[in-house]
Amino acid sequence: DIASKVDSKKLFVVSASQMNDGDCNIVTDWFSNKLVVMVGFDVNMSLEILFNEMQRDQGFKAHVLRALKIADIGISELSDTPQIINISSASVPLRLHDYRAFHTYEGRETSLPLTAESAGTIRFMSVIGPVMQALTSGMTVVIDEMDMSFHTDLTRWVVGLFHDPEENVGNAQLIYNTHDAELLDNSTIRRDQV
Repeated sequence: DIASKVDSKKLFVVSASQMNDGDCNIVTDWFSNKLVVMVGFDVNMSLEILFNEMQRDQGFKAHVLRALKIADIGISELSDTPQIINISSASVPLRLHDYRAFHTYEGRETSLPLTAESAGTIRFMSVIGPVMQALTSGMTVVIDEMDMSFHTDLTRWVVGLFHDPEENVGNAQLIYNTHDAELLDNSTIRRDQV
């Protein structure tokens, strides 16, 4: 019935979903809500999503801080103190973020702007949010060049999270590409997973 109502120049699954077909609704819902694709992604947008989610969900923030501790980056806390700037000629106020990373050294805590962190730390922080979200909610995350600016051990740890049933409570899936041949050994992933 639905096929006869769908124009041959339109996508069937999308059209059928708009007509409330149950099977097609499941498919479009998966693409809309259960798939995160990080290909050529905007680091600033990823960080904004990360900080917004940490502010909204303290459990999520605890997972992220735990990941940063395991990664041994030296960050003990993260914060964002946004400033709203009204520009008279603009009808929408401008929101400027002040992302900060807190480091503890010799018992003293120091706050640094996130821009002072290394490219690898910033890249890790932009990836770890979607990874943690996928693990808790059973999403599929696709990451282009996941190991870019990462140490091999750090990338191996992220891959291991998806193999650990205690961490991967939502049965999430990770799809990534890499240029690091060390990540293709049998101790990290099975041959059939390559």
